[in-house]
Amino acid sequence: MKKRADSALPPAAEAAVQHYTLECSAELQRFDSDFQEQFADADWMTGFALLIKYARERFDLVAEQCLFTSTSSDPSTINPAYEKYLGQLEKKTLANVNFVLKSVRSDVREDLASRIATKLSGRKLFWLSEAKRRHLDRHATPASTRSDLAPPLPAQPEVTNVAGLKRLRSTVLSPVAARRMEHYMESHGGQTDFANKVGTTDRTLRSFRKNGRIRRDIFEAIAGAMGTTPEELLKSE
Repeated sequence: MKKRADSALPPAAEAAVQHYTLECSAELQRFDSDFQEQFADADWMTGFALLIKYARERFDLVAEQCLFTSTSSDPSTINPAYEKYLGQLEKKTLANVNFVLKSVRSDVREDLASRIATKLSGRKLFWLSEAKRRHLDRHATPASTRSDLAPPLPAQPEVTNVAGLKRLRSTVLSPVAARRMEHYMESHGGQTDFANKVGTTDRTLRSFRKNGRIRRDIFEAIAGAMGTTPEELLKSE
């Protein structure tokens, strides 16, 4: 029997990592395939717009897939590996863009590359911010500790409205709302277009469709994009 190294993951954890890696790889290949088919059929001007959109959305997809690497046991900072990964992703994306544009006139190529670089810089900051927000949520300071660090807050009136309490939660769980969103997307341009309208990623919407759970701010954006309210979207069928 082959002896496992002391640092090896437990079998269940190793299987989960392998499954996640394969899932991410398949998702990226599908994403790349969709872009290449659209790009091949587009004229140059449409192709340029597709390339800008593709670079941004692919960066978001990989940044979200790697978000788990920001996890840190230190409450004061995220794992620096995540910022390093984002930097590498930014450079690799720009290198790929320049490769696609190598036959394009130099002034056009430089203009497009500059615009994409600015967008990627902004997305890098967004994902670093998201990583820090999630890190703060994971390492929330207990109320007893916070009371030692800051003066007591004035007493708040008792909340008796259960719906009001639910609205304070950071996530929403509603398979019914997920189905409604799914039906809406089918008749309004599909998931990718809807994700762009909401300001999120395909992966986030796919996860919502699968498990019915999503961050409240994104849920509210989904309701707005559908022309309704969060309360209406949550109503039972």
